[in-house]
Amino acid sequence: MACKLIPKRAYWVAFIYTVLVSHACNGFYLSENYMHTYSTGEEIYAKVNSLTSIYTVLPFSYYSLPYCKPHMGIKESAENLGQLLMGDQILNSPDRFRLNVNESVFLCTTSPLSEHEVKLLKQRTRDLYQVNMILDNLPAMRFAQQNGIKIQWTGFPVGYALPNSNEDYIIDHLKFRVLVHEYEGAGVLIIGTGEEGMGVIPEVEKKQPSGYEIAGFEVVLCRVKYDPKVMSKFHMYEYDNISVNCSSELDKSQIIREQERVSITYDVEVVKSDIRWPSRWDAYLRMEGAQVHWFSILNSLMVIIFLAGIVFVICLRTVRGDLTMYEELDKKAQVQMNEQLSSWRFVVSNVFYQLLEELPHTLLVGFLGTQAEPIQYPTRTSEIPREIHARKYLSWLLVLGAGTLSFGTIFIELFFILSSIWLRRFYYVFRFLLVVFLLLVIVCTEVSVVLTYMHLCAEDWQWWWKAFYASGSVALYVFLNSINYLFFDLKGLNGPALAIL
Repeated sequence: MACKLIPKRAYWVAFIYTVLVSHACNGFYLSENYMHTYSTGEEIYAKVNSLTSIYTVLPFSYYSLPYCKPHMGIKESAENLGQLLMGDQILNSPDRFRLNVNESVFLCTTSPLSEHEVKLLKQRTRDLYQVNMILDNLPAMRFAQQNGIKIQWTGFPVGYALPNSNEDYIIDHLKFRVLVHEYEGAGVLIIGTGEEGMGVIPEVEKKQPSGYEIAGFEVVLCRVKYDPKVMSKFHMYEYDNISVNCSSELDKSQIIREQERVSITYDVEVVKSDIRWPSRWDAYLRMEGAQVHWFSILNSLMVIIFLAGIVFVICLRTVRGDLTMYEELDKKAQVQMNEQLSSWRFVVSNVFYQLLEELPHTLLVGFLGTQAEPIQYPTRTSEIPREIHARKYLSWLLVLGAGTLSFGTIFIELFFILSSIWLRRFYYVFRFLLVVFLLLVIVCTEVSVVLTYMHLCAEDWQWWWKAFYASGSVALYVFLNSINYLFFDLKGLNGPALAIL
């Protein structure tokens, strides 16, 4: 009725208004749905996200540390809605890259480090904070060797600390390796992101010439100790064609100390690659440590096989008991029928003379009996109440203990999920997640069957809710595991932040 009261003119006015306003609106774009192409020598500026640590969940702004700042000032540079929803604090940076140009670049020499700046640098270094740099929406990737295994990381550390020492050193030189792929074809659109913080799609231009697309962004750490007097003569983006020799010696590394001046430089190497733009994220999503996931699945399968054996034994005992009971009932029914026949002969021989008196009543009762529905008893019961024995053990202990079997099925995968959520890592092994979920359903089903049988054997007449809690108690262990992860695994989270969480 309300729709009929609205005139048709109002619908047309709303439609025209929507069309006019939509042309004046800018919106975020999905960064990985549009390809960026660049020409040789074109300048590309990297962006920086918040400083994050693998031990804490507290991010800090990149410029909370005494890093070089861009000439045009610090501006927010979020490129899509997802970055805002994730709480990313993406800012512009002075790190400049020129396509197909290999160069060494000087950024700045800091002022003498104050006591507060030294304290922050040392604390961020000890807490293993990472610098997260982004180039064309690709995070900087770093490779490291650990126990003979090649491990990849996103970002690079603020510095490094020596074990059993109070000395800390800052990473003051980086070697960037930019992988580019030459794209040949017409109609390539150059999508601008803008430095004012919003990635907007400009008007569609006409056919563009072929260009280069960025297919990878890698970084290698380097330790160099510069002479501040020599470096102070350079201006930002000068320092070309000067080779830097990385050193592993401590006396040639930049120590974090009061009144020290830090000179920050970097090298750029542009390498042509066969990796195309749609496949450039494969390196970040390459699955490492698949053996751990397979071990978790194998462990779950062993639990399932064990529980399946118990369920099979329970079913076998139950079916065998039922068959034996039915055989005994048949024997008793046969004996009872024989007794009824002998009793009938006795009645005929002794009370036949009363037949004429009993015949009308017999016919009436027999007629009424044939009209009534037969009484169905679901089981053999006794009219004499029997005492319920006291339980020998707390049945709720069985319920809580059953949850450990279900929790053991998902423990390893749950650790990966929590690490991805809190430590801002990529989680992409959804195939393993689906398999673990199916195994969890099977384990919960078997646990409920086994516990219900045990409660019935113990004559626990309140078995129904416990059958539900037997598999549902896994949620309690998931919650306790999350508390344990918060207090003990996230070591850097303490004080007021921990109390609030």
